[in-house]
Amino acid sequence: MKRMALILLLTLLLSVPAWATNWCDDAANELCLPMDEGTGTDVDDKSSNNSTCTYNGAWGNTSMPKAYMDSYIDLDGVNDYITCGDADGTDFVTDTTDFTNTFWIVEYNTGDTYERYFMRSDGAGDGWQIVRNANNGPQLIVEISGTQHAGFILTGSDFSNDSHYGVIYDWSENKYSIYVNGSLTVDNVAMGSGIGFSWTGTNMYIGSRGGASPAESHMNEVGLFSAIMDSTSINDIMDNGLVQDAVTYIPRVMIF
Repeated sequence: MKRMALILLLTLLLSVPAWATNWCDDAANELCLPMDEGTGTDVDDKSSNNSTCTYNGAWGNTSMPKAYMDSYIDLDGVNDYITCGDADGTDFVTDTTDFTNTFWIVEYNTGDTYERYFMRSDGAGDGWQIVRNANNGPQLIVEISGTQHAGFILTGSDFSNDSHYGVIYDWSENKYSIYVNGSLTVDNVAMGSGIGFSWTGTNMYIGSRGGASPAESHMNEVGLFSAIMDSTSINDIMDNGLVQDAVTYIPRVMIF
């Protein structure tokens, strides 16, 4: 009996902690908004940039798809959006950089026409939106210098359900890849001849086109990375969140 107790004690003492990934601490992370405040006007950027982000709308916390979520922003389609100013006064992502934008759209109300997600800079006026297309279903439309261009059909995206997106831009190739709920639905597709994405400006708008055309949707867990993220990373963010501070222990058992 004493021997068993000793083995158990040594197993606990010698267990090795295995920390989960905190994507806000990733070297390529430029903006990290878990949106777990649930109230107020401040949205905490947990990246090392520590950008000042302000929200002027309501919050919600019902029927969220993942246990790690605490709340989401409830965009009303009238005047709600987030503005983020980069703390050091420089571009969030330079105009010669690959990047990945990850986010959740939670609980769309399918009765509305212009339910969408916006991510847009104030520099070149470049960004994108996800909208409902009556004929083809949800699609991502890329906006270059304030002009909307043909977009990508998002197979697997359903406005009546919660969806996670990973939008990847390869700057050198001027190509997009898009993950919907962890599956690659757009695979390295060019935007078009002569159409390039240049993400400049010191403010980032989430939920509007530079303060205009506000989106109507529930949104959560917005991350921006200056890198091309792989499938494993995007799925980990989807399944476990941007902030993963839980710890597990891998036991080392002593054999006598």
